[in-house]
Amino acid sequence: MGKPLINKLITARNRTGNENALAINATTNEKGICTFALVRKGEWFIHATHMIACPDKKDSDWESFWASYSFGME
Repeated sequence: MGKPLINKLITARNRTGNENALAINATTNEKGICTFALVRKGEWFIHATHMIACPDKKDSDWESFWASYSFGME
């Protein structure tokens, strides 16, 4: 915790009108940063999931952290 997520898959998704849904993947660098070339207008949803093994396996095996960001482009 408290460190950049290196080599993490981040996905940007877009669905506009009758066009097919589009998903663009990027991977974070050593600073936890990635970039996307968003190729069309409309609503975008960017998301990532990070899973870590629970240290105490009594109640669960994994702990998940979810992040998302949505916005529109004209």
